[in-house]
Amino acid sequence: QQSYGSGVLADGRLADLIRRVATFGMVLMKLDLRQESGRHADTLDAIITYLDMGTYSEWDEEKKLDFLTRELKGKRPLVPVSIEVPADVKEVLDTFQIAAELGSDSLGAYVISMASSASDVLAVELLQKDARLAATGELGRACPGGTLRVVPLFETVKDLREAGSVIRKLLSIDWYHEHVIKNHNGHQE
Repeated sequence: QQSYGSGVLADGRLADLIRRVATFGMVLMKLDLRQESGRHADTLDAIITYLDMGTYSEWDEEKKLDFLTRELKGKRPLVPVSIEVPADVKEVLDTFQIAAELGSDSLGAYVISMASSASDVLAVELLQKDARLAATGELGRACPGGTLRVVPLFETVKDLREAGSVIRKLLSIDWYHEHVIKNHNGHQE
């Protein structure tokens, strides 16, 4: 080591790096995930159609909220292990699976682009919960970190105008209100 001068490097910068990793871990910056609301609706369409429960995209907002809330309160997974879905739906499910395995120790928020309703947020919460249940079962241990914050992004003029009522509706749902308090210090981004 000394003949190449690497002892100086090993005792200096490398030692500093090792101490930083030991102290702070390997996560330098948390990444946010972002997906368009329609992709989540398509994913729930595929799951609900597979389960012969109807067509999610044809339901009105109240029926969607009733279904999502009931499933969020339940203890069983929604997505069967044997489900066969199109590639674009599998991509969404795989993203939630990876997020469940990494957890909030590595990831920041799950941002929903083109959000327009309370069901858009609950859909992500349900897919997130389902992936965490699957990861726990497969890995035989709890998922690292906590659940990701779900952040609706209201982008159209119409959606921006209705954003206040959508958030009020969302926070009026007992399950969601308690979830935000328990898991996100009472903050909705």
